[in-house]
Amino acid sequence: MVSALGLPESYYPLRQLTRYCGEHPDALFVLDNMEHLLLEARQVMEELFEKVPDLRCLITSRIPLHIPQEQLFPLEPLALECSLESPALQMFAEYARRIRPDFRTTFFKRSLDLLTIRKK
Repeated sequence: MVSALGLPESYYPLRQLTRYCGEHPDALFVLDNMEHLLLEARQVMEELFEKVPDLRCLITSRIPLHIPQEQLFPLEPLALECSLESPALQMFAEYARRIRPDFRTTFFKRSLDLLTIRKK
């Protein structure tokens, strides 16, 4: 988080983060896939919330952090239909086009055709 915020390297990154959060009370931190850092994330977030009680975070994780400030909003996965109209495929294509405007779903069409043939 410290490097993502452009803060200088330090021996005390949590102290820097706490100071930054205190100086930016309107900030919203979005942390994705926290299940990969579950133990470390839990410790850091507990300490941050203790020192900055008004801290606002949106954290995605397949596993809850189990901290007192946590509010869970379970989401169902997007349906993956064998169709180019699949919500999951549409969302993927939309994000891919943001990075590569020339992105096409041709690869997916070929893959879906193969899946359809295999199902028969």
